[in-house]
Amino acid sequence: MTSSIMEHMCLPGFANAAAAVAVFELKVRLLADNGDEGTSLQAQALKADLSKLIDFVCEHHNATVEQRALLSKVATIRNKLLHLELSRATGRIRPLADQLREGNVWMADLEHATVDQVSKTSTERGRIYGWLLESQLSGAFAAIAKAVGEAINVINALRDKAYGDSEDE
Repeated sequence: MTSSIMEHMCLPGFANAAAAVAVFELKVRLLADNGDEGTSLQAQALKADLSKLIDFVCEHHNATVEQRALLSKVATIRNKLLHLELSRATGRIRPLADQLREGNVWMADLEHATVDQVSKTSTERGRIYGWLLESQLSGAFAAIAKAVGEAINVINALRDKAYGDSEDE
């Protein structure tokens, strides 16, 4: 069976965003694990859920309010993206995106004779295919990858400040 046109159009953008959030989570967990063995932060590197771990990391490394807000927002976006709550991921990225626009994806319910814009629905109502297309065409997947890149820069800066490590990702 061959892939659909929808998969060809949308999966690369989704895969890029998903890879970015996976690297972000790894970077947060590596930073937590970077400390001395047995410290409370190091002990949480694998135990804590990502949002809680970000709180621990930010507290330990004296992150600024802005840094903490970005890292927390990206953790939430990660959860929404990977759990395919694409309407919520798009909603979370909108405040961080420079030029996120409506994808102008429409859906028709022939049984009930209704037509709706996918961007005005939830993921459940707009369905996964509709939200995949909306996320791709609106620029949400690209905006997620960009925001995650900024969050990874924050993690790297916290690491470098604490440990003097200047290695790139």
